[in-house]
Amino acid sequence: MAATLHPSLHPHNGRPMHERSPGPRGQSVRAALRAALQVEEARTLHELSAEVRVSERELPDHLTHLAKSLKRDGLRLEVFSARCLGCGFLFDKRERFTRPGKCPVCRGRRISQPRVRIQPK
Repeated sequence: MAATLHPSLHPHNGRPMHERSPGPRGQSVRAALRAALQVEEARTLHELSAEVRVSERELPDHLTHLAKSLKRDGLRLEVFSARCLGCGFLFDKRERFTRPGKCPVCRGRRISQPRVRIQPK
């Protein structure tokens, strides 16, 4: 007797299927990210996640790879650092795309997300 899968599971690997796929049909996650970031205003990971339809946890890896491939095209990924909303400390030396856990000055946890956009070199 063949096992039947739940209708929302992928028929080949059994993993959950997502209703939304990244970007327009046939567009990769990184191509969708690149299109979303080529705007005037910088975006947070939360905003990008909603637009590109990928979880926030997956975005830092995609952004790291995208930053490398942008160099080839004479572009760069501009990162606006996270800031502590309690004391105003700026995390300007941080190289990761994720939000820091807490402020080293006031130990507060209210920290804005870093923002990113694509700019010419």
